[in-house]
Amino acid sequence: MSRICNLNDFEILRNLPIRGMASYLKKTVARLPQVSAATSEDGLVLGAVYVENRLCVDIKSIGANLKSAVLSTEDKRFLAHHGVDWIAVARASWKNFKAGRIVQGGSTITQQLVRNVILRNARRTFSRKFLEVCLALALEKTLSKQQILYAYLNASYFGHGIYGVRLAALYYFSKEVEELTIEDCAYLAGLLKGPRHFCHCCKVERSKKRTRFVLRRMVQEGHSIRDIPHSQPPRRFRRRKTIDAMCPSTAPYFLDFVRQWLRRCSAAHFPSLPLVIRTSLNIGYQEVLEKVCRDVEQDGFKGRLACIVQDSNSGLVRALAGGYNFSDQPFNVAVNGSIQPGSTFKPFVLAAALKSGMSPDKRYISQPLELQLPNRQVWRVGNFQRVYRGEISIAEATVFSDNSVYAQLMLDLGADSVSRLLRRVGLDIGPVSPAAAIGAVTRGCSPLQVCSGYSLFSAEGLFMSSSPVVGLQNEAGYVLLQHVNTFQPVLKPSTAMTVNHILRQVVVRGTGPLRMDAEDIHAKTGTTHDGAWYVSFDQAFRVLTWIERTDDDPTPNYSEKGVTAINLAQRIWSLLRRGAFTSPQLFGLFRGTDHLTVRDLLWVEEQFA
Repeated sequence: MSRICNLNDFEILRNLPIRGMASYLKKTVARLPQVSAATSEDGLVLGAVYVENRLCVDIKSIGANLKSAVLSTEDKRFLAHHGVDWIAVARASWKNFKAGRIVQGGSTITQQLVRNVILRNARRTFSRKFLEVCLALALEKTLSKQQILYAYLNASYFGHGIYGVRLAALYYFSKEVEELTIEDCAYLAGLLKGPRHFCHCCKVERSKKRTRFVLRRMVQEGHSIRDIPHSQPPRRFRRRKTIDAMCPSTAPYFLDFVRQWLRRCSAAHFPSLPLVIRTSLNIGYQEVLEKVCRDVEQDGFKGRLACIVQDSNSGLVRALAGGYNFSDQPFNVAVNGSIQPGSTFKPFVLAAALKSGMSPDKRYISQPLELQLPNRQVWRVGNFQRVYRGEISIAEATVFSDNSVYAQLMLDLGADSVSRLLRRVGLDIGPVSPAAAIGAVTRGCSPLQVCSGYSLFSAEGLFMSSSPVVGLQNEAGYVLLQHVNTFQPVLKPSTAMTVNHILRQVVVRGTGPLRMDAEDIHAKTGTTHDGAWYVSFDQAFRVLTWIERTDDDPTPNYSEKGVTAINLAQRIWSLLRRGAFTSPQLFGLFRGTDHLTVRDLLWVEEQFA
């Protein structure tokens, strides 16, 4: 959604499209963000994906009672003024002057709409108020009164993370807007002044007084409400359960990834339309990652971690965790992290070498080095724990992750060929220096980028970019977007298979052994100053684990930093190969449905709660 935000007031004035102001305002108001429903690959409901939790109500569903309640309390001269009620402004100014402080406002519904949608992040200054008045006058010339009221009711905040009157009616009364009674309408209209102060869930007595106040104002404005006994308190509220509220821990990092992916996808109509999002998530595989992360947290680990399960022959992400606990670590390091990749880059250097015609049997001497770089700097290279193996081949140097051999290989090969290969697999790390051979890069990578880059090997020479979404449908069932496996040939299959044979030896006798039945698993380890990587794959999955310790991490210090990442991967592989996954019963409520609306998917009747 296009919005003016995070700008100084006069910058806003300068950046407004003056000539197209009318159409701009109309488009901005019409494209309020709405909530979408995400499902797993087999149609199980995961939860909501949204920028703002809203489902817009149809303009025909706003009845006379709701209009009356809102206009009576928020803007009784709404139908008469042209965006600004100068009488209300004068009255409020005089009362504020006498009180010596602000005790009353004079904003119209149109001004509130401008404030809620267009100027929501602008500072509260005189210049912003002037701009609000100008935009309100312009908006009145663009939209009808009915359209402005409709947009206002959809844009307003009703507390508890709910935007718009439709979700408010569902949340507080388990009703659609057209089913609301006069008393229900009075309660919702009363919330507009301040949901935090008048919500029945939090302030019961204050809420009752506010509802009765709205009913009296409706009477004063000539609306008959004889069917509502004034002495009767509002009835007990039945808030409808949402799947988000019932299962708040379901794949939160994956849903965050879906939200980011949709924002980048301009054809997705997100967030302005309610969509049914068919994701690539496998509930069973995700539960594997959730279990591993819970175990790590229970063991007292306090650092950062990322775990990814990806389809070996496509870019579809089957499970993802960007931390061990979303509430404690909301930053999604799996998708947004910028991390030094360490020795996980060595297979790409090896692939570039093989592509240039080098043999994997070419030999170098493994030893401490001081290399003179073209910029006259001295590059000191050493191996982990200062273990050197004398004269060994490139293949052996990969199996045992020998830094000194790869430094020499990189100088012979040249950084340009490696840089071109890395860019082709989505690893744009900035200027590539010889140190990139051992993962020291100018710009770090996310674990998801590294995992996707390894499709070059698991898919035998083809690169496939990552995606968490299989398809998008609107509420009518029309398919807006369908995932198609797109691949980019980068290596010859024979070259990729040679690399794979060497990566298999990493597991069999190298730096990445797994204490389990690891048949057909290929892997590469990587270490950085405080953390470790383990990237592995077989014919079905690519599994990446990354872990980084912090100074206050009480978990044991292992003799090899990579063992922690290996242990995580080993737990994941063991669970994946058992193949017996069970999903919570709740997720099966709508299995196999194709044409349910977002409201049907996300709101569960009380008998299921």
